[in-house]
Amino acid sequence: MNQPTPKEIKAALKDWIPSKLLTFRPGWKTRGRPWSYGIRGTMVHHWAGTGDGGQLWMEARDGSYPYCNATVRRGTGSSKDGEVMVISALSAWHSGLGGPWGRAGVPKDVAHLMVWGIEMEGPLPSTKYGVDDMTDAQWQSTVNMICAIRQVAGTEAFPNFQRVVTHANWTDGTAGVASYRLPTNGRKNDVWRDTKSIRRMCNRAWREAGR
Repeated sequence: MNQPTPKEIKAALKDWIPSKLLTFRPGWKTRGRPWSYGIRGTMVHHWAGTGDGGQLWMEARDGSYPYCNATVRRGTGSSKDGEVMVISALSAWHSGLGGPWGRAGVPKDVAHLMVWGIEMEGPLPSTKYGVDDMTDAQWQSTVNMICAIRQVAGTEAFPNFQRVVTHANWTDGTAGVASYRLPTNGRKNDVWRDTKSIRRMCNRAWREAGR
């Protein structure tokens, strides 16, 4: 089982994401625990806050664990649309209660130790429920980041894009996380694009890159 280091994760991200859209925030390679059990998937979250103040909150600069591994910005404040800000290349607190995710080998309530957490900034001010709340640039960067994490995680831990879920999948038990309704069902809402669509985008990008 691969145990990706911050250096290896940085190299993979740089392989997939244009340098103009990739930022490594202070403490990105030291804040968190090593990936002792490998990176077994990615979890896409809906970042309810927006702007640079929300970004700083995600980073938890009070010294506690960051609240995700990376954010994908939508061009508010000083950020660029689709900019990826890496907060921690180590395990970071993001998933909370949910699971277990048997297919990925992730026990109940500990996905943050085994799953890379992505927070997408949103929603767009003019969107209505049921309409995609993220920009095309955000989705492109998110897909590229997921591909980079699969690449560095290795085929044993991250064999295919069935290992991509949303936060709501984790809490509800949907998209292959469980075969039954979990006690945490309904705890989180999330990005409005469905999980199958996200997986298809990742598969397409992976194939087009010749991987």
